[in-house]
Amino acid sequence: MAIRLANNCINCDHYVDGSICAIHKVMVSGKHTCDSFDMKLSLKNDRNCLSCARFETEHCAHPDHASAGMLCASWAPQAEA
Repeated sequence: MAIRLANNCINCDHYVDGSICAIHKVMVSGKHTCDSFDMKLSLKNDRNCLSCARFETEHCAHPDHASAGMLCASWAPQAEA
């Protein structure tokens, strides 16, 4: 099973205000995509299993595959003090 970056609204440059599509003016989420999809110019390079709060815990969605450099839809940021 491959884990890769999805062409969905979360990764689209038109996704603004946490849930609104700037092109279609509707609420969207990571479950949506469309023909106007435009990949964000810069993605955080630190978003991978090593920076995920679920890595090596019982909450990891893919414990047998999770490793450095991998990313999935269940990624969660690590808390910082």
